[in-house]
Amino acid sequence: MINVTNPSKSKIIITDSGKKYQKPENEKIILGVIAGKATANAVEKGIQYVNRLQFHKAGTILNEEDTNAFRKIVDTAFEKSGLKQKGVTFFEVTGVNDSNKYIFKEYVNKSLPEKLKNIINKNRRLKNHFNCFCDNVLTKIAEGKNAMFMKQIDIIAINKEKYAVSAFHEMGHAINKHFSKNAKCLNKLKTPMAILTPIIMATALFKRKKVEGEKPDSWFDKTTTFIKNNCAKLTFAAFLPKILEEGLASLQGAKLAKGLLPSQQFKKLNKMQTAAWLTYFGSAVAATAATATASKVRDFIASSKEIKE
Repeated sequence: MINVTNPSKSKIIITDSGKKYQKPENEKIILGVIAGKATANAVEKGIQYVNRLQFHKAGTILNEEDTNAFRKIVDTAFEKSGLKQKGVTFFEVTGVNDSNKYIFKEYVNKSLPEKLKNIINKNRRLKNHFNCFCDNVLTKIAEGKNAMFMKQIDIIAINKEKYAVSAFHEMGHAINKHFSKNAKCLNKLKTPMAILTPIIMATALFKRKKVEGEKPDSWFDKTTTFIKNNCAKLTFAAFLPKILEEGLASLQGAKLAKGLLPSQQFKKLNKMQTAAWLTYFGSAVAATAATATASKVRDFIASSKEIKE
């Protein structure tokens, strides 16, 4: 417990054991926050780079014969899934033109919450960013570099000709939505948990590390101290719903393909889905390492110093 009259204004920390500590100056705090964030960004980008490399390497195992095999059974797997009866449909993107640009933007627009949609439509700059974002995503889908399931409107956007291997994972997401209670729970948790990650990072950067023997002086101080001390664990925990739901989607996709694909292509599908899942796991590792690094660098630069008399 801190024995000071007004610890929020005092620059000196006095513990029950009689030790005194000097709080860091504002200049050091600012430097610590900037250095911590910069180092965290470097760590996260480095891990994400390695993460992308392993996925691209996995993609090199596929040849034209594999792509043809995947393409031939997509529609059969879709019929087998029962998703058609639930209203799930494919939006096939074989190229980029004004027509499918408009359709895709409408789909994305329908997927957004009404409040966010209104904010975007009322702000010209945000609307331009939104249009550019949609065009970029659509281009990647047309090139066979991406695919997505829009769960709010039950649309799978994909180029089956170039990227049929991803159809099974996206159908897996749709199965999670319509047929899996556990996955529904995970989906509900994904957004609120994702919102926590920047809060945890901010706390790791701006919260001062308590000195030995110093206790929190309010519920807010107690909460932020807990977040600060457990920032790495909490960051990884925030990613768990997404990691688990993505894994379930891959398992569901594999179930759809089983018995429809030749053995060799089925093994390659599982390898690709594992590599894709590892990108999500890698993102969690990257964010966790970044948060831990940010906290340590900040504390190293802007720590409380013991006053020895």
